[in-house]
Amino acid sequence: GGCTASDNANLVVNSAVSVNIGSDQTVCAGQTAIFDATTTGATYLWSTGSTTPTITTGTAGNYTVTVTVSGCQGSDDANLTVNPVPTVNLGADQVLCDGESVLLDNTIAGASYLWSDGSTNATLLVSTTGQYWVEVTLNGCATSDTINIDVLAPIVVDLGADIFICPGNSATLDAALTGTRRRVYHAADA
Repeated sequence: GGCTASDNANLVVNSAVSVNIGSDQTVCAGQTAIFDATTTGATYLWSTGSTTPTITTGTAGNYTVTVTVSGCQGSDDANLTVNPVPTVNLGADQVLCDGESVLLDNTIAGASYLWSDGSTNATLLVSTTGQYWVEVTLNGCATSDTINIDVLAPIVVDLGADIFICPGNSATLDAALTGTRRRVYHAADA
């Protein structure tokens, strides 16, 4: 009957929660990536179940985070790609005879190479004593291997001057060299 009443209320509109955990990332096997959703006054829920502002992972996949600030939520996601590290194996150390060579080969499709001599081919022909290494890079992932090659010095055999023998006699020819197996031949008149 002619009575009035009034009331008021304040409406606070919170800012939208903007979340940015960065671009998709690529790492090599054995490495990790960090996704960071840090926001002042927020709580976090990652697709992994983690509730921290950041996560560190080395497992390929899509990662999503939901960030809550004053009851408002925002989310973002990013992919992690994990590239394999190429397998490099130059084999066991080798010993070669003088004049021999060995082709060091660890060809991988799409890879780039850097050898100890500065060359960038997929293979390296070796004929001298030394330690050789190669670094192989594939999809940004690099690994290396080393091999030792020992080339033996040439063998010089000297049986001396020609020998003439009389019928019924014999002569001894000795081809002994240090560090080799000794072979002694007895020649007789045939």
